[in-house]
Amino acid sequence: RQFRYNLLAPLGLECTVPRRNEKSFTEWWRQANKKVVNTQRKGFNSMVILGSWTLRLHRNGGAFDGATPSLAKAQHSFKEELSLWCFAGARKLQKLVFGCGEVLV
Repeated sequence: RQFRYNLLAPLGLECTVPRRNEKSFTEWWRQANKKVVNTQRKGFNSMVILGSWTLRLHRNGGAFDGATPSLAKAQHSFKEELSLWCFAGARKLQKLVFGCGEVLV
């Protein structure tokens, strides 16, 4: 939850952050998607996918090399990958991240 809050709050999307009592990732995503304005939806979905992928890689990577999971390391990995996605042409993600007045990268 903290990871998603740190990514979504600076974009003005605090209302989409998972609550403590969320039981299902899929249900959270479906509900959060409804709260995002249509012009930001593709960028938001890209951000959720990228964030989920980052957490999975971070968690699985730590399981194999004995490293302790770290919120700071996961956020750093996310920001690096986000900049690559934007550089590669993820236009809706670029617009969401750079069009909000807050630069995450």
